[in-house]
Amino acid sequence: ADREEAAARVERLLQYQFNNRSLLEEALTHQSFAAASYQRLEFVGDAALGLAFSNFLYLTNPTVGPGALSTLRAANISTEKLARVAVRHDLYPLLRRNCPRLDLLVGQFIQSVKQELEDDLGTTP
Repeated sequence: ADREEAAARVERLLQYQFNNRSLLEEALTHQSFAAASYQRLEFVGDAALGLAFSNFLYLTNPTVGPGALSTLRAANISTEKLARVAVRHDLYPLLRRNCPRLDLLVGQFIQSVKQELEDDLGTTP
């Protein structure tokens, strides 16, 4: 995907315009493509997402105990859950990468998610 269009597509999806587009470029770069990849941003993003979702759960579930809140948080911000969101929004083609093995694995995951959806809806490919 063209880099400008990839960035614009992510901004439309998030309904947010980045002041520093280089951060978005870094977020869309796998370590197989360049030394500056999304990994450092992922570290901060995971913490921010965890905090934001914890706050949401805490405020919207005043009678739920900490164990159940932790379970809800883990179920909703798991790697697989976020990967499924990425599949739904077709984000993988926007990632700069140079890793055929990753392409294969992600392709298999995408197909399995689509198959699950078809099975759930009772449709055929």
